[in-house]
Amino acid sequence: VYCRVRPLSLPDQECCIEVINNTTVQLHTPEGYRLNRNGDYKETQYSFKQVFGIHTTQKELFDVVANPLVEDLI
Repeated sequence: VYCRVRPLSLPDQECCIEVINNTTVQLHTPEGYRLNRNGDYKETQYSFKQVFGIHTTQKELFDVVANPLVEDLI
């Protein structure tokens, strides 16, 4: 599974996703929200085959994800 982190549509929105490395993202709780009863913020990490950050172009994504599949078909 691949993950693509897209930029936020509104500049004043708070981003809750942090790219840790090329295979891991970390989710942060937005300000003002508490997930646990004790008031701690919960941060969770998820791993993927590859993570594409907000500056990844459609061409770069296609070259890694789809192009190998297309070439195997041909």
